Amino acid sequence: MGFQAADLWIVAIYLAVSIGIGVYAGRGITGAAGYFSGDKTLPWWAVCISIVATETSALTFLSIPGLAYAGDFSFLQIALGYILGRVLVARFFLPGYFSGNLTTAYQWIGSRFGAGAQKSTAVLFMGTRLLADGVRLYATAIPVALLLGVYSDNSISQENLYTIAIVVLGLITIFYTVFGGIKAVIWSDFLQWIIYLAGGIAALVILFGLVPVSGLIPEKFTVLHLTSPGGIWEWTDAYHFLNALFGGLVLSMASHGTDQIIVQRILCTRSESDGKTALVLSGLIVFVQFTLFLLIGSLLAAFYSGRNLAPDQAFSSFIIETMPSGLSGLILAAVIAAAMSSLSSSVNSLASSAMTDFSRLTGNRMTELALSRWISVGWGGLLTIMAVILVFSGGLMKNSVVEAGLKIASVTYGPVLGIFILGNLKQAVSWPVIRAALLVSLAVMAGLVFWTPMAWTLFTLSGMGVFLSLIFIFRRIF
Repeated sequence: MGFQAADLWIVAIYLAVSIGIGVYAGRGITGAAGYFSGDKTLPWWAVCISIVATETSALTFLSIPGLAYAGDFSFLQIALGYILGRVLVARFFLPGYFSGNLTTAYQWIGSRFGAGAQKSTAVLFMGTRLLADGVRLYATAIPVALLLGVYSDNSISQENLYTIAIVVLGLITIFYTVFGGIKAVIWSDFLQWIIYLAGGIAALVILFGLVPVSGLIPEKFTVLHLTSPGGIWEWTDAYHFLNALFGGLVLSMASHGTDQIIVQRILCTRSESDGKTALVLSGLIVFVQFTLFLLIGSLLAAFYSGRNLAPDQAFSSFIIETMPSGLSGLILAAVIAAAMSSLSSSVNSLASSAMTDFSRLTGNRMTELALSRWISVGWGGLLTIMAVILVFSGGLMKNSVVEAGLKIASVTYGPVLGIFILGNLKQAVSWPVIRAALLVSLAVMAGLVFWTPMAWTLFTLSGMGVFLSLIFIFRRIF
């Protein structure tokens, strides 16, 4: 039991294959269009799996089991909302995206409200991705640092182990992403999804063999929360059915309808129909994945009964201490795969937005390609630095990392979603009015996040409601 040399070889082989995919996918790319959109030739099924892999990340692999370890299956209520949100995005948002030759979602906003709106929404996307994906990369350092600790002496602090893990993963991911562009990202996502799904299933099978049925805790399998602890409904209860369902629905509309990290993938498909199929099917697959990882968490709670472990460390500890040699290496490779998938997606989507929403293309394809790659390097470096900052900031380990990541995204998601909804309503609203509503709603959201006990599942819904209400008020004032 525990890590052996064979596990290190498995991880090393996986990392080498990832680099190989990036180099191979980079062949034949001659301009920014191919680098960021794959010339819109990618099959829908590959894009679907890429969407799943991107949003799964190391947070799903580590923190979703932690939710069931400390609680129950109530997160599935949010996952149901995710499916409904995708259906609405496919119905109302995608037709506009496919009506023109777009590379980013913010170009569509620019066509509706002008360059100021396009640049402002792009800036919000960049800030959100930098913070939220810094959290994701930080989460991946948990098991990798534990592994490094097994093979190092006690003179290396935990913070330094985390930093080493983050920098190594960051550099490898930047390398294959910079060479291969979006094609490398999507095909690497496909491989990474297979690896972490196999790893999750392997862990589940092992746990079923270790945990007797009599040791299971029935309360861990509760899905629906139709009442809150203090009454029928509370606005502070993240997992009340209504809060979770509608919160997940609106959050999914924002993340999959306005966030370039997902929209970019959809725009790589060959047609609007393919894009809709990839998007909606990804929601169903994610629901099944959440069920798998929550089941792992409930079994871990029975396995570690009586042991004091932080929720986000339970699965990592099981991988390091209990999994048989070979399988533990596979699962660690799966955790790394999930993180690299999200990081590579962020690097490429951030670079695509920077090039499309802020740069004036020169017309020279090779110059544009070189600039795109250098911008990708810059964003990869910034994301790695952000994760290292989080290591030394402290505090995140006291709470669920997945909730921390979603809270960060929810601050901006609501107001930005409001802009996109306004665009779909075809209302004649001037940019100064939108800008005023956007700034005030972001300030309100900051207040809700830092100074109220509001459930995080209601953040995006509240941000959208505040923004649209302010639009109604400001149009009459101005």
